[in-house]
Amino acid sequence: MTSPAPDDLATRLYVVVGRLVRTLRRTGSADISPGALSALASLSRGGSCRLGDLATREGVAAPTMTRIVAVLEDGGLVRRAPDPDDKRAVLVDATDAGRELVQGESFARSSALRRRMAALSAGDRAALEAAVPVLEALARDEPLSGRGAAASRTEVSASGNEVSASRNAEPESTPGFAL
Repeated sequence: MTSPAPDDLATRLYVVVGRLVRTLRRTGSADISPGALSALASLSRGGSCRLGDLATREGVAAPTMTRIVAVLEDGGLVRRAPDPDDKRAVLVDATDAGRELVQGESFARSSALRRRMAALSAGDRAALEAAVPVLEALARDEPLSGRGAAASRTEVSASGNEVSASRNAEPESTPGFAL
């Protein structure tokens, strides 16, 4: 059996990741946009920062982040405070309510994913586990080295066949969401 062409594989991966993310988003109960939840998760993880830095981290324009933060602030999920190093600037930080919301959404979505994974066959779970370092490498912002996600090891594919896989990449902590 031949492997799909890289473009076909990329398209399939793009579609399936998008569907999985949308499915998991529906399991949460937060009444805020995915972009707002992502910004809130970023603040919960990384602590306070300037609006411009948060916009850069989230990959949106500063005016967009200003609107997102205004909604989060109205909901009591973030607070603004003067930057002690530059009185002209403002720092934004998640409130306790904001951190609790992120934690609850993360738990709900992770639980839903765990339930879906538990329904997989042992071989499919093993194949998924083997794919995680490669997916983590694809998700990193830095360019891929070309040698693969890691050093070679033998794994079992979903069909039960042994396959060579990579694995010396350090697992990274899961970023907030792009939930």
